[in-house]
Amino acid sequence: MKHNYVSSIKKWTVALATGLLLTSGAAMAKKGVTTPDGFESVLVLMGTGTIDKHNPEPHPGVINCDGLICDGEFFQKEIMGRTDAEIAEVAQQAKTFYLERFGLAADDLVANNRATFRSFTLNPDFEYRLQIATGMKAKGEGWIIRDGGFNLTITDPQGVPMAGEMAGRLAKPDDQFLFGSYNILVTNKKGKPKKELIIDYRSRVPAVSDADGFRLQSFLSSEEFGEGLVLGTILTRDGADETIKVNGRTVISFPAETQLDSFPAFPAFDDKPKNK
Repeated sequence: MKHNYVSSIKKWTVALATGLLLTSGAAMAKKGVTTPDGFESVLVLMGTGTIDKHNPEPHPGVINCDGLICDGEFFQKEIMGRTDAEIAEVAQQAKTFYLERFGLAADDLVANNRATFRSFTLNPDFEYRLQIATGMKAKGEGWIIRDGGFNLTITDPQGVPMAGEMAGRLAKPDDQFLFGSYNILVTNKKGKPKKELIIDYRSRVPAVSDADGFRLQSFLSSEEFGEGLVLGTILTRDGADETIKVNGRTVISFPAETQLDSFPAFPAFDDKPKNK
């Protein structure tokens, strides 16, 4: 009974991703991570860097940084390899998505000073990394994540009524709508770049930003993994010497929901290990 209890928990508990954070990174790199039953892949992303408030260019070409957010041109051109025409096409795709999903006409909102629309990338000093991926063996230092895209942010102090698939809800001041990609640089055992994993994301609901940080839910799509869901939280606080300490946790699953019809009947919820 004891063996079955431990085995079942390792296989199907939805809390697997949280529990993994307490496990040695070195051990995970050697053994890999079991995929929870009902899912095809689960990834855990972490960002724990320190950002200099007064450094607008933390990496050559990544410019106009204001805390966590930087200008997105470097991401679009150097990381994603897009031309100006392709960037413009992706920007239009973002605006079309905002209109269909949320009933928000980005160009009209910007023209009437009710919102801003911009390309962005996350500050490299965030040190955003894929730490755990089922079926893969990321090393303890993780795989670098380049995160960028387009962002619609509500600035109207009264908010903006949404329509489309979110009709009847209000987009509040500072709510953000995201349309972008995770570009994950996978390395080999020697730490040399091996390939890039591209996971596209689209806001499921408005991302909420406040004095404590940032919370998001997004739809995912990937040629390698299929359709999925991401839930993330980024906490920020002031550090020493005009810095920002950032603490981010992001859990990704493919597919978005478990495919299990039911969970194992044993052990029972109130079961306990038997004494020897």
